[in-house]
Order: sequence, then C-alpha cells, then structure tokens
Amino acid sequence: MDVFADPVIQSAALPLAVSLAATGLLAWSGGPRWGAAGIGCGLLAAYGLIIGLPAWPAVTALGKAGWLLLTAIPLALAASKAETDPIPHGPTLTAAVWSLAGLTWMVQPLLHQGEREDFLHLGGVIVAGLLLGGLFLRNRTDPGADLPRHGPETAAMLLAASLGLTGVAFFGASAALAQLAAALAAATGGWLLWNWPRMRQPFALTGFLTGIGSWLVLATVLALFSQVSMVAMALLLLAFLSRSAVVRLPLPAALATPAVRPLLVGMGALLPAAAAVAVAFHAAAERGGY
Repeated sequence: MDVFADPVIQSAALPLAVSLAATGLLAWSGGPRWGAAGIGCGLLAAYGLIIGLPAWPAVTALGKAGWLLLTAIPLALAASKAETDPIPHGPTLTAAVWSLAGLTWMVQPLLHQGEREDFLHLGGVIVAGLLLGGLFLRNRTDPGADLPRHGPETAAMLLAASLGLTGVAFFGASAALAQLAAALAAATGGWLLWNWPRMRQPFALTGFLTGIGSWLVLATVLALFSQVSMVAMALLLLAFLSRSAVVRLPLPAALATPAVRPLLVGMGALLPAAAAVAVAFHAAAERGGY
C-alpha cells in the first residue's frame, strides 16, 4: 500500500513534518517574520496529497480554495517584508483585498443562484471574516503583539479551531475538508514546536494570512457548500476569543508566564470547539447521517 495514501500521513504526519522543516528554513532564509509561512506550506503539501493539483481555471470550491491557499504564501512573505515600512497599513490592506477577492471568486456560483439561504450563509462568512480581521488589527495595535506570549497564544487558538473544524466537517459529510482542517491543525503544531515554550518567531501578518486566512478559506467552503450546521460554525468562531477571555482572568503569577498562558488559551479555545463538534453531531443525527 502506498504510504502517502494513508489518511494519518496525509492529515497529520506530512503537514507536521513539512511545517516543521519549512518554518525553520523560511525563518533562516528570510528572517523570523517568514517563519509562520511554514503553516501554509504544511497545509499546501497535504492539499496536494488529499485533493491533488488544483485545476486552472478552477471550477469547484475546493479547487478555488487550493489556489487561495497557494497564493497566500508568497503574498504573506511579501507583505511581511513591508510590515515595517513607513506605510504600515499597506500590508493589512493587501491582506484585506486578497480576502475579499478570494471570497467573491469562491461564492460566484451562489450569487448567480440567488437563494435566500445562500445569502444568509454568505453574510455569516463575511461577519466571520470581519471578526478575524478585527482580531488581527487589535494585535497590530497592541504594543506587545510580538512579545513571546502572544504568538503561541494565537497559534493555540488556531490549533483548537482547526481541530473543531475537523470534527464539524466530518459530521457535515465533507471528508476532504475534515482532512484539510486536520492538516491545518498539524501544520500549526509544527510552528508551535519551534515557538513554544520559548517564542523564536512572531506570528505576525504571515501567520494570519497563511494560518488564520487558510482556516477562513476552509470554513467558507464548509459553510457554503456542505450540510454543516451554521450554529456549529458560529461556535467555532468563539475559539478565537479565548485569549481575550484568559487575559481578563485573575491568574496567579505561576500561570501568567509565557510558557503557561498558551496552554490556558488553547484549553479555553477547545471548549467552544468541542461544543461546535457536539452541535454538528446532533445536526447530523437529525438528518439521519449518524
């Protein structure tokens, strides 16, 4: 049996190994801010095994997702170099244009159909994008955004949200998306192995584009083109609020260290992720799928 046909290799071992190697190589060749692009590299390697090379012109949602995941990497690398330019909002604007253009391209078939339910789902995706964009902008204005404690905390939320997306996609009858979400979780783990308990590279715009941006691409495909519960998708978004909740807790000094706080943030993010999976399972059982 071909070892690369094993779902565990495709969704866990390969993206973890590629992310681990790419994170180190990119940080060495382009500087610490390039390191988080290793997350996108790990996910893209898994995409190649699970889905194959995306066709051009892309017709299917997964095909379009492949091109968005691919273009996110060079865009993130270029934008990260410009993050310290005199016009700091240039890279952020670039990311916003990429997100808007990608979303428009992906949902084009739904716009032609004009179904009311599709427009409601699309509105939910736009709200999700705005919330995640707001998370990024808040981190950029936070003077401690690149201190060791912040990058691993953001990655911990992404890891938990990706695991939740894996379960929701599985019960939403989308095995390919479940595998890709698991691969994103594994690739995020590859970056965390470099940066926890001591952070060596900032998550920065590179991580938001290739990590959280990739999560949003997969979540968009799942929300718009599967039978997934939208309540479950809404619960998944709460995982990205975990850090905001943890920083407000009156933690003792022993639990407020850069090594421990990512664990607390990750565990907090797992709560809404687990709730989302439970809702997705219940919805699937009502449909008769389980």
